Amino acid sequence: VRLATPSATEAHTFAARSGGPVGDPDDELRLAAQDAHQLVGDWRAASVAVTMSGRGALLSHGGTPLMV
Repeated sequence: VRLATPSATEAHTFAARSGGPVGDPDDELRLAAQDAHQLVGDWRAASVAVTMSGRGALLSHGGTPLMV
């Protein structure tokens, strides 16, 4: 998989299923970054872009994420 594009809710659900970090639900950006990092490894994806509604998307390659 080159790029997976889950919503923030989907990303958190999938990351939690595999034992990913719980994170702070009040810090949406940090939670999305943690979930994306977890999913890059779990899904063996080149990158994960967590869509965040009107805030855009968070793109992770497993390292430092970018907001787009």
